Formats: sequence, structure tokens, C-alpha cells
Amino acid sequence: MTYARPRATTDLVFVCPTKTIPGQLQQQPPVLNPNGPGYVNPPPTMGPPEMKITHPVLVEHRGAVVDNNPPQEPSGSAN
Repeated sequence: MTYARPRATTDLVFVCPTKTIPGQLQQQPPVLNPNGPGYVNPPPTMGPPEMKITHPVLVEHRGAVVDNNPPQEPSGSAN
């Protein structure tokens, strides 16, 4: 909930979750065969997952509530 003074505007704070995309299989380069001549192809490995930041795409105003007891502003000195 966000409080706005009468006839005022206010910024809205959005907290959007990140989206995780699974890693892709990555082929490994051939390596020398330790048991004889030639090369062997190691099995592919799974790459790291990718994190994407999401952004809001819609703000929907569903209503407003009148608060006859708004928060009080600080008064007096700060000393």
C-alpha cells in the first residue's frame, strides 16, 4: 500500500522477481586419449544458468481508500 497526500502524486515501488533460464549443454573439446593414440571426446557439460531481470509491464489501479487518520508529520526541533 502506498500513501499519497490529497491532490498529490507519489512514486510506486515495484519489486519484480528474477527469471532463471536453465543452462545449455556445452560440447567439450577433444582431449588426447590416455590409453593410446588419438583423441577422445568428453561428454557435454551443462553450462551455468542465466538470470534475467524482469520489469513491470502493467500498472492497474483497482481503487482508492480514504484514510481520515493520515500519518502525522514530525513536529518540533530535531535537537
